[in-house]
Amino acid sequence: MELYENQFKTEPKEITEAKFMEMLCILPPVAWRNDGAAESFKMCERQAGFVTAIYVHMEKRFFEFYDDIRTPHATCCERVRQSQAYAQPRTPDEPDTERQA
Repeated sequence: MELYENQFKTEPKEITEAKFMEMLCILPPVAWRNDGAAESFKMCERQAGFVTAIYVHMEKRFFEFYDDIRTPHATCCERVRQSQAYAQPRTPDEPDTERQA
């Protein structure tokens, strides 16, 4: 099962605030957390097995990736911090569109 699920997991990509809010409001969020430094939630609808979309908001930036629904908030935030998408900050004049990682 793990080999099957791994093919659905992705690296974090930067998304817009509008996309983050849309996904927050579509279905009831799972494990919605805000520790004051970052916010995360998971979609209740799964992609495959335990894999679902995970959304993280930190430092006025928004990210999406697919991973295990049981991944703790702190681990989700660390995944984003270590991602290529996070390492490439948005410039102030860059359009507010989704970035492909």
